[in-house]
Amino acid sequence: MPKLNDLTAEDFVKQYNPARDSRGFVSKEEWREIRPFVRQAISPLMDLKATSLRPFLIALTRLGVFAHKNAQAMKVEIVLSPAMIKAFVATLKKGERDVEPNLWRLAKAWNLVPSSESVTDGVPRPDYLTPYTTDEIDALVDAALNQPTTLRSATLLSIIFLGAGAGVVRIDAREVTSTDIHFHSDGSMFVFAGDHCAKVLPEFVELANQVRALRPTGRLRGDRDPSNLTANAAVWIKGRRGVPALSADRLRATYMCALLESGTGLLDLLSWSGLKSAEALDGYINQVSGSTSDCEFEAKENN
Repeated sequence: MPKLNDLTAEDFVKQYNPARDSRGFVSKEEWREIRPFVRQAISPLMDLKATSLRPFLIALTRLGVFAHKNAQAMKVEIVLSPAMIKAFVATLKKGERDVEPNLWRLAKAWNLVPSSESVTDGVPRPDYLTPYTTDEIDALVDAALNQPTTLRSATLLSIIFLGAGAGVVRIDAREVTSTDIHFHSDGSMFVFAGDHCAKVLPEFVELANQVRALRPTGRLRGDRDPSNLTANAAVWIKGRRGVPALSADRLRATYMCALLESGTGLLDLLSWSGLKSAEALDGYINQVSGSTSDCEFEAKENN
């Protein structure tokens, strides 16, 4: 059997059969009914490489199954209509593979999307200094907990805790172990990371304890090659619905902005973050929400 990279787009589409997979989302009977639609609907993208067609074929198959179960005619203009896509997307669960961008791209390729329609046909790329929201952190943690192996879960949770909870990423995070997590005299939790000691944000203490229980010995992020660990681990949760891309920069930005918003003093902020100068804070300061003044005199003057 030829390898995927050796197949033409046409050959790959012809041999694509998701019903062969016992863990699949389509039965043999369903695939027989929707196969003509899938093969026709994919035609505008046949200039892509075979390796790039799979996610679009999966998206079309899932949409086709949805339409078939709802007694819809297997016609491109019906199944790939904005109304059908929106109805299908509403059934998707948070954390599962997100096929919505693929479907909108196909619908646009078939000229089925009005110019006034607001669609999601790409993955937004937030500024690397943009902190994660609380909901995004919760989504990342939830995705980490729902990995196929405990090893993956432990690695992802460690990356999230160290980055967003203590601002420790990349080189500083490589050799951190559970014994580097300790408490200072005031009862606050800290992480020793190379050349500095980072205070753990209170809202991440519980996650820290969970990580320590999962990795009581050895490097907290696991035994994998640490040189590009976050990027590799990001693949495990890539494209999950409602789950943002995992970014070391955004994890650290989450920590830095939390310290700034809490009014942490400059000396503590530099000490806990490992930064050498206040100038390095400029990018993070721009991300912090401005607070309203509580000065009564100023309020009277403005009135």
